[in-house]
Amino acid sequence: MKNKNTKKDKPVRTKEEENKLNTFHDLLSRYLSGKVLSEQERTLVESIAMRANNEVTDADAMQTGEIVWSSIQQNIKRKPQKISFKVMPYHHYAVAAMIMALIGIGSLLFLFNTMQTSKPLNIDIVANATLVTETLPDGSVVHLNLGSKLHYDKNKFNVKNREVWLVGEAFFEVSKNPEKPFLVHGDQITTTVKGTSFNVKAYLGTPTNVVSVRDGKVEVSTVKGETLAVLTRNRQLTLNTKTLSYRTDSLDWQNAGGWIDGSTLVLNMAGIEEIKLKMKQYYGMELSVKGDAMSEVRLCGKYPHKEGAKIMLRQLCDIYGMKYSIKGNRVDFYR
Repeated sequence: MKNKNTKKDKPVRTKEEENKLNTFHDLLSRYLSGKVLSEQERTLVESIAMRANNEVTDADAMQTGEIVWSSIQQNIKRKPQKISFKVMPYHHYAVAAMIMALIGIGSLLFLFNTMQTSKPLNIDIVANATLVTETLPDGSVVHLNLGSKLHYDKNKFNVKNREVWLVGEAFFEVSKNPEKPFLVHGDQITTTVKGTSFNVKAYLGTPTNVVSVRDGKVEVSTVKGETLAVLTRNRQLTLNTKTLSYRTDSLDWQNAGGWIDGSTLVLNMAGIEEIKLKMKQYYGMELSVKGDAMSEVRLCGKYPHKEGAKIMLRQLCDIYGMKYSIKGNRVDFYR
């Protein structure tokens, strides 16, 4: 006796059948996303779904699929009425799920899952009046300095990679995951790691972006994808945001990330624009400089929150031969 081969050959569809499939996919896609459908199109989709049951075989699915394709070709009008849905009712998803169970097409399941997760779920972490520490969905910890904001899409984060956007300054303690790189986009730079701790300073309007590494290995590139450097422990990259020129230096990471304890203002190669920003954020003081008298300032130092303003002002005067006067919350520098 010959053995019977119970494995069925994969059905080969004609061009006409493929066209019918594509038509049905398009209809279901528009239905799921709440786009414009005519009354007849919606009725057709929902009436097809009502045929589903728990005992549908592959043969039943294919036969029903043929009916679906034929119905669409014969009955769907190509110029739908202008009917839109701002919020998609839950039953749309239930109907779609019933259709997928009915016709047994794997690609529709993929489409269904994609429709549910395609809309971004934007998460914004903001540090205004106080420093902020937040644990991200992958277990990584981010410390945000004053005047900083971190943004990410929760639906995409930790799927293929871990991607965040930074405006301001943050210290990252990244959970190790070699399969899913951690990317920080900040102004003119992108920092890529797989598990390490580092500081990124990328305030808008300041002339430099700075990446400083405490532990591990960090790759720094431009927003166009050009690799600038690979940094290791106690190494730092400073990028001029106007000329896109850069340099790398050695440093004690505390000189870059010492601010995260909440008691100290840390300036790391800060130019006059960053000094103005920090004076306003930390001490509520407006700093004014006439002309380009302090255009070459690059200040490094640690300043306690209480007396830091006076110490910083004296240091600027001593180093750069300046004088200053205070009127209310305004500080004027002059020679």
